[in-house]
Amino acid sequence: MDTFCAQARIDHIAQFLSLPDVTNLNTNNEFVPPILMIQLQLPSDAPSMFRTVEDGPGWAIVMYFKITEWACEELKDLETASPAIQLFAKYCQYAEDDVAWRSRFKLITFCSNLEEMGVPSAISSYNAKPVLIRRTGSLFRGPTHMEIDVHVHKFSTLAKKSIHFLSSRCGLMYMQIGFLVEGRTDEELPETLFACVGVNRPDEEKAPFLFDEDAKST
Repeated sequence: MDTFCAQARIDHIAQFLSLPDVTNLNTNNEFVPPILMIQLQLPSDAPSMFRTVEDGPGWAIVMYFKITEWACEELKDLETASPAIQLFAKYCQYAEDDVAWRSRFKLITFCSNLEEMGVPSAISSYNAKPVLIRRTGSLFRGPTHMEIDVHVHKFSTLAKKSIHFLSSRCGLMYMQIGFLVEGRTDEELPETLFACVGVNRPDEEKAPFLFDEDAKST
């Protein structure tokens, strides 16, 4: 995992990074990549009540995941693979070009110490509740990776107000973040996390500016 600050959103952050060499890792599926990256883009400024701002200064949490050997074995035969593997493989195949599939990306964030931080119940009631990323996410591909960017800058004003309140206190938080694809039929259930990570006390104040100001969102 990396954290960094930027003067503007930097979409498809993988193009500025050196990723691990996974050329010898065969996923057994042409659409499923060896490396999955998820970038959460968080605005630094409080949201405006009078105008829509979809870019600007902020910081990002970038998470990297490498496919497991078990998943690669499952992908050898989708007919016998688990429903979760079949669903994830379909997402990887269709989400880049199909908005309906891309909108099935879901995240769950759980903070274990919100109560001791004194977070209002109006905000803490959403703790560990699944969130569908519909029109505020982008998907990018490279030779060995797929990257999903979540643009919090594009969230509704009310959602951004709550997230800004929380993100300004992230340096105190112990969080677990999970990712999954929404299942919509019996054959696609049960929904299963395809990646998860523990994020302990990420702090915008300590996140460096890693890129030139010339790097802008695409």
